[in-house]
Amino acid sequence: MRRQFLANLSFLVLLNLIIKPVYIFGIEVSVQNAVGAEVYGLFFTLLNSAYLFQIVNDFGIQIYHNRQVASDRSELQRLFGGLLQLKLILAGIFVLLVLAFTFIAGYGAWWHLTLPIVVNLALVSLILYLRSGISGLGHYRTDSLLSVMDKLFMILVCGALLLTLPDFEITHFIYAQMGSLLVTALIAFIILRSRHAVRITRIGRQQIVALVRAAGPYALAVFLMSIYTRVDGVMIEQLAPDGQYQAGLYAAGYRLLDAANMFAFLFAVLLLPMFSRLMNDRVALLRLLGQGFRLMWCVTVGVGVVCYFFRIPVMELLYAEADREWGAVFGLLILSFIGVGLMYVFGTLVTATGNLRRLNQFYLCFALFNIACNFILIPRFGAWGAAMATLTTQSLVAVVLVAYVSTSFQWSFHRQVLRLLLFAGGVTGMAFLTRMLVSHVPWIACMVLALLFALAWALITRLVSIDEVRGLLRPGQTPH
Repeated sequence: MRRQFLANLSFLVLLNLIIKPVYIFGIEVSVQNAVGAEVYGLFFTLLNSAYLFQIVNDFGIQIYHNRQVASDRSELQRLFGGLLQLKLILAGIFVLLVLAFTFIAGYGAWWHLTLPIVVNLALVSLILYLRSGISGLGHYRTDSLLSVMDKLFMILVCGALLLTLPDFEITHFIYAQMGSLLVTALIAFIILRSRHAVRITRIGRQQIVALVRAAGPYALAVFLMSIYTRVDGVMIEQLAPDGQYQAGLYAAGYRLLDAANMFAFLFAVLLLPMFSRLMNDRVALLRLLGQGFRLMWCVTVGVGVVCYFFRIPVMELLYAEADREWGAVFGLLILSFIGVGLMYVFGTLVTATGNLRRLNQFYLCFALFNIACNFILIPRFGAWGAAMATLTTQSLVAVVLVAYVSTSFQWSFHRQVLRLLLFAGGVTGMAFLTRMLVSHVPWIACMVLALLFALAWALITRLVSIDEVRGLLRPGQTPH
């Protein structure tokens, strides 16, 4: 299982290193530069408002389906058709709810933007559900290809629009995304149906009730996570004096955090079905947990710390309006990548157990804490205050989940603390030294040097072993 994890992770990372940076830095950044911070800030606010209703759109169906199919592949035939119909029903309710909220919250004049945004979120959720069936059956490479397919289409379509339209508007971006998602969803459905002959059977009322009850705890987890990760985008626009500009500023930094989070999310996508299958093999389960944790620590600390030291030149390179304030917001957000990454590893393990009561209790506390922090900080500090609330909340999430898993699974976390701190200290020291060289050496070269040191330091401190690196390069080799 560890070999399979490394092989699939290496394939996922390779695909995402090729496609997603091109999409984020070539398309999304160009879109914000083309439409301006205020217009993009409005789009960001409307998008995050819709995310608050994800409990209706998803209702935990993707996670529930993935876990069930991973535990017993015959479950695909039993669950797929019913859950798909339920998902389509929920998508319709989701669209109506968000549109109603748009008018109630005073965004009615922008309903023509909200509607396609909500449809796009419904399509994203549908694709994730279809992919959960594919990954649950063990077809990880097919799932990996689908994970970047919509971004590839967006690079082609939206890239052409950016190059040819002199007056590019945010609507062009939204509808290009809709077309890309529609094509990806259709391809995913064809693949799943042709390979495994899934059938769409009529769903009855009793079956709907049973599925809703089964998926309910997962839905609550998704909803609470949406609160403490997305409510800031709405609160900035409402509470900050220059709300739309501050939301656009925050969105610029959050986009880069989202880019980093894509790689962390890949861990969760791969680990959930693997954890589910290893529930009866504690030794293998903890071994996989340790490997996933160490890899995540090296990636998140390496990227987060190095990007923090180069926060201002990074933002000034990407955004025409960027200044030191933009860099300060991005610096706090990228440090929160460490907490987010650890949440993906340890939260995924708790999810795989199927016992979500305690996890949802944690998430409720985190959501309330984050809202309180935003209410206090945003009116005074704007986007910087929201970024500080995000960093504080995500750090708290990581600490609580690591402590809970260590206690519940008798996992010896304390034995690794010294190496973890040694790695973080070394990366911080090197990032500081290379930042001091900027007056003599181009900052990009200094940043690359710091990132390369982080990779080498991970090997030296033995958080990542040579055998694991060989496993990444040669998937057929089993790491010891």
